[in-house]
Amino acid sequence: DRGEEGEMPDSAQNENVYLFHKLSFEGMAASYKNNDFLIFARDVYDKSRQYSGHWSGDPSASFAGLIASVKIGLRAGAMNFPIFGSDTGGYNGTPNKEVMARWLQFNAYTSMMEVLIGPNRTIWTSYDNELVTIAQTQAQAHHDLIPYTRSYAYKATQTGMPIMRAMILAYPDDASVTDTWNQYMYGGEILVAPVTTAGATSRSVYLPAGNWIDYNGKATTYAGGKSVTASAPLGTIPLFVKEGAIIPRGDILQSNNNWTANWAANLRIEVFPAASGSTSFDYYTGSTVQTITS
Repeated sequence: DRGEEGEMPDSAQNENVYLFHKLSFEGMAASYKNNDFLIFARDVYDKSRQYSGHWSGDPSASFAGLIASVKIGLRAGAMNFPIFGSDTGGYNGTPNKEVMARWLQFNAYTSMMEVLIGPNRTIWTSYDNELVTIAQTQAQAHHDLIPYTRSYAYKATQTGMPIMRAMILAYPDDASVTDTWNQYMYGGEILVAPVTTAGATSRSVYLPAGNWIDYNGKATTYAGGKSVTASAPLGTIPLFVKEGAIIPRGDILQSNNNWTANWAANLRIEVFPAASGSTSFDYYTGSTVQTITS
């Protein structure tokens, strides 16, 4: 969490930052079996990506800070830092309920969901039951997507394509998305449209060519190549999936769950079949890739 604020000479900073991450990684690797750890850092440099994830520093606890974090996440992916997160609710200041709710929704669809708690910003003591429910829903969504996210994290190590993808990376031939920052693809199947304005109950979402399904309701389809108005009350982040999408989900990481008796990993595969043709998903099991085909 340091390294760029005058603690070392500018001429040495970038190399020392990288060596610090390397040292941290090697120490953790010697201490934990099966590489069961994650290092994430605020200050990173080019070669750090092989050792560390990245979080976006200290944004303001406001919609301006949320907007900046969305942009930084997309930029991080384009620079080959695929493991990204931001302080939920921002860092500088105290987020109001709406900012915290929208940030929880955004961070659920980043590769690393970090919730900053503290005075006047602890979800279960500083806000109401509605926000507690939103936090539970989004934390569960993030956890449930670990099979999907982990598969794309592995693919990033093979191809460089990030998990959180600017629309232009996913649709390079679509001139409508050349400068789009307020929506993105999470992996190859899920289009995420964070709400970044106060008081919003809907927002415009551009759907590239093809057929799309409202992922929140799963009963409404749209023809792409145009913008649609998506419902977005406080508890909802607009999400869409492509026709043919295959999305592995489930509870495959026990982590600190000691409250579920006889816990066992559970994988669930969502399939949105195309009217014709076939689609596939390269599922990473933790050691090998298994292709799922529809």
